[in-house]
Amino acid sequence: MTDPIIYPPHFMSMDVADRVLQDVYSPNDVPEVLYWDKEWWCFNGKAWTGVDKEEIEGELTRHLQHVYYQSKDGLKPWAPTRNRISEIVWALGITSRPRNRDFKAPAWLGGGYTTNPANLIVMNNGILDFHTRKFQPSHTPALFTTWHLPFDYDPHAECPTFEAFLNSIFEHDPAGRKTVQEFAGYAVSGRTDLQKALVIIGPARGGKGTLSRTIQQLVGLSNVASPRLKDIGSEFGLAELIGKQLAVVEDARNDYKDNPATVERLLSIIGEDAVAVNRKNRDFWHGTLPTRFLIVSNDVFSLGDNSGAILSRFVSVKLKKSFKDNPDPDLGKKINQELPGIFNWALAGLQRLEEQGKFTQPQTMEEVQGLMNDLNSPVANFLDETPQFELTRNPEDWVTRSELHHAYKAWCEEVGAHPMKQVNFVQALVAVDPGIESKNTAVGDLPKARRIFGIRKVQGVNTWLTNKQSA
Repeated sequence: MTDPIIYPPHFMSMDVADRVLQDVYSPNDVPEVLYWDKEWWCFNGKAWTGVDKEEIEGELTRHLQHVYYQSKDGLKPWAPTRNRISEIVWALGITSRPRNRDFKAPAWLGGGYTTNPANLIVMNNGILDFHTRKFQPSHTPALFTTWHLPFDYDPHAECPTFEAFLNSIFEHDPAGRKTVQEFAGYAVSGRTDLQKALVIIGPARGGKGTLSRTIQQLVGLSNVASPRLKDIGSEFGLAELIGKQLAVVEDARNDYKDNPATVERLLSIIGEDAVAVNRKNRDFWHGTLPTRFLIVSNDVFSLGDNSGAILSRFVSVKLKKSFKDNPDPDLGKKINQELPGIFNWALAGLQRLEEQGKFTQPQTMEEVQGLMNDLNSPVANFLDETPQFELTRNPEDWVTRSELHHAYKAWCEEVGAHPMKQVNFVQALVAVDPGIESKNTAVGDLPKARRIFGIRKVQGVNTWLTNKQSA
């Protein structure tokens, strides 16, 4: 018969929590449970994963039903109850909580570690420092990271099938091939500091789906979210991004109507700003999402951002070939078998990205961005193309709203665009440039009226249509 395990009594909850942390959650003298960011986390043998509170309660119950405490009448069973377990879970949350208020993943738990945890990539068979390429063929709970790549590291692995595929789809744009390689490295590294998203435009069966799926497999499907653009701007739309390293938006053109909230949230996430996330029937989550964005579409798409700010966050590439008449149904399977080699390919892209400090600009990017700008900022295009008015940004220059809107409607008729109502036009106009202001005010001896400042009328040009007809 084994000796009974003696614990402090249930009313000494902090002492019990200390014992539980040591006996249950520290098999190798390093704690494998953590309460952080209002969530419970446990080490799964490779990385840390979120667990439900009920799982912690169940494990404590199973352990504590076999221990005793010393009373004045001798040893008594600890006898876990719902209330007693609730008290210990509360105390364990305090005991296991990081002491550093600024704690965030990745991080070392405890001292004595000199390697920057942000330089480490956890693989199936160990941990790689992507700066030094030093590989540790084991895992440790001392490294708090919430994700890992689902394949082994092999420094000698190659990817000939994938390389041949890239040759076939990037023949027209070698720079675009480099961009995709750099983004793949960016995605597996955990970096977000370049504040860019990758946009891939291309025809059906043109390779963009294979590229997207390969990058998803590279990052690990459990680390990927697949939101729709329209959902990102919805009340609970960001909840699925919490903890996800990559968000892949498929065929962006088909499911989206202009929503300022979508643009604002994309700008915040890509720009590393903190966001508030409404989680249905749970507390709000506050923090910086670690999510990189990959947006894939058959055609260019509109986000309704007249300021052009979101386009500045995109690195865009266009594929032009279609394999519709000559598909390889086994290509995805072949490429998936080369993930260790594709990872090495991505590391080469990451190294180039770090040396350059920016993404390589694809040769097709100017074409894509130009078309997207036309769709997203028609008012900016109007200002660029109309000869009747000039953007000066001078607060002394002004035109009336009605006169400018009338010229805009004439321009829309000429180019085949659908004109906005005046109030929406003014809102879009002000978003185009910070030097444009809309005021309902008097000027000099002129009576109060709705005016646009920072724009002047060009003398000698009467209307957009008159100018076009005389050209």
